[in-house]
Amino acid sequence: MRESLSPVADSLVATQRGEGYPALISGATPYPWGSNSAVVNRMVLLGTAYDLTRDRAHLKAMHRAMDYLLGPSPPPAAPPPSPTPGPARRQARGVRRRTPSTGTRRSSGSRPTSSRPPRT
Repeated sequence: MRESLSPVADSLVATQRGEGYPALISGATPYPWGSNSAVVNRMVLLGTAYDLTRDRAHLKAMHRAMDYLLGPSPPPAAPPPSPTPGPARRQARGVRRRTPSTGTRRSSGSRPTSSRPPRT
């Protein structure tokens, strides 16, 4: 079985490399009705050939054919940025801070009091 399967798998890899779509079917003629069935059957052959020979070209061709059938997987999303302690985070925790003008303590959510009279 190994002797007959490996050349068939190699020809499927060559067919896939020569086509615009990784469909494992030659584009020289129109795709037949139910062509996805033919693609899946050829993927089974490639998977079996990989199990017997450990040729990574067979495995890669099978993965590319799976992308043809189901669509490629999107790249992994970037992890969300880690929160950094900033003014908004300090306010949420109720941290008290010093006012720059008077040096007195106040709550981060309150407004500083002024000793000046209001403007008119």
